[in-house]
Amino acid sequence: MEEPKINLPPKIRPRYNWSALKLEFLRGPWSRVDEFRRFKGWPNRRTGIWVNKNTVGWTEEKHKILSIAAERAAQDLIADKTDEILKDAEKLFHDAKSKAGSAVTSGKSIIEKEAGDIKSAIKAGVDAYRETKNS
Repeated sequence: MEEPKINLPPKIRPRYNWSALKLEFLRGPWSRVDEFRRFKGWPNRRTGIWVNKNTVGWTEEKHKILSIAAERAAQDLIADKTDEILKDAEKLFHDAKSKAGSAVTSGKSIIEKEAGDIKSAIKAGVDAYRETKNS
């Protein structure tokens, strides 16, 4: 006689919109997926393998995005500061030109050269900072 087969209900796991959860993680304050899991009340790594499969690589992607954002912010800051320095230098040049007359006309090329030197020095400083940060 055959034994009757018992039909057990399948494990019921909640269905998630993983792309929306990924965006929530990337925009949120969590630096690691483990923190996000605790916040959501999901099981830990050992018991929640189905969560592991869907969240692979999220932490690395967030770190890449944050480093790109920091680099862009540094470049924007450099551009803003150099523009500000150039405007100040031009204002000083025009003030000096109005006071001293034609004797100062050669000073504009010197100011432009120094503005270029200042800009390159700022860029070199930021590059050195990035190299030390990446090391």
